[in-house]
Amino acid sequence: TTLTFSEATVGFTLYCHLVDMLGREVFVMRESHTDLGLVGVSPGSYRIRARFPPLWLSPGLYALWFKVQTSGEFGSTRYVTDKATIDVEGTSGVADTALLHPTVSWAIDRQ
Repeated sequence: TTLTFSEATVGFTLYCHLVDMLGREVFVMRESHTDLGLVGVSPGSYRIRARFPPLWLSPGLYALWFKVQTSGEFGSTRYVTDKATIDVEGTSGVADTALLHPTVSWAIDRQ
């Protein structure tokens, strides 16, 4: 996602939300501008990239969105992106209500 600041900003906090089709939070990630290596924020555009490990999500629909809260000389402002729909395909087993659906390799050895 790209953030564009028209004026200098003291700082910001970036949030990433992922919820399932029932509205349950799968995760909320939070990073401040200092976590991202910025001391202050000058006017301009900044490209922010997030790389996620495999999430093992159960099949179904999910919504992903970002929220940015800025802090400046005259207070704070909040911006929210549109929600992106993620359709996870696959088959579920007996644990259809579980949020996670890892691929597991089973083994059994006689002792």
